[in-house]
Amino acid sequence: MIPKSHYSPNTNAPYVFSNVTTPYTSLSDHSTPLDSLVKWRETIAMILANRAPGDNQAISALGDMLKEYGWIHASHICYILSPNASLISGFDAPNVRFTLLGNDYTQNLLINNFYNWQSLRMTEIYEFGLSLNNSDGGLPHLQAYKLLYAWWLADCGYLNEARRYCESIANIVKIYTKGSPYFHGCFLQKLKDLTQRLLEHGGGGG
Repeated sequence: MIPKSHYSPNTNAPYVFSNVTTPYTSLSDHSTPLDSLVKWRETIAMILANRAPGDNQAISALGDMLKEYGWIHASHICYILSPNASLISGFDAPNVRFTLLGNDYTQNLLINNFYNWQSLRMTEIYEFGLSLNNSDGGLPHLQAYKLLYAWWLADCGYLNEARRYCESIANIVKIYTKGSPYFHGCFLQKLKDLTQRLLEHGGGGG
């Protein structure tokens, strides 16, 4: 159901607040019919099949509109397909579009994000895909989520799995030579604490 705030005060037709400037669709005005957004897959396919300057921005803007309607998974697909115009980072980063795949950080800023393991898993897969094309190894903001998950695994007795997470996180921190504000002292200390705890217990029992 479309929120009432997404209806024009003069008609019952839904409208959106963002513009998409693209030669492939009619999504460039403020009275975009819902039927046009339902065809977001076709719109993206046409843009990708006919590449032109600004198409990354067009796909990202389409994602913004889908997000306003609450279609989070659809919007994140748009962001994945427009990486140059859609930043994935911590929710405190300027111009960030998404933080965890399948999760709307604007609605779930704090504790809900931390315990959404399905979103974490999807973002880990995306992170792995990105790592195949660059030497940074991973997404800096994601390491804190992975560390929290490792703590949860350790608390549940899955020590081997938790140890592998710690090793992966430590490796990403080591090879991320550009530095990151997400690798701050508190985070590094928590990583050290969990690693030491696992060493003391032998890292077994998973």
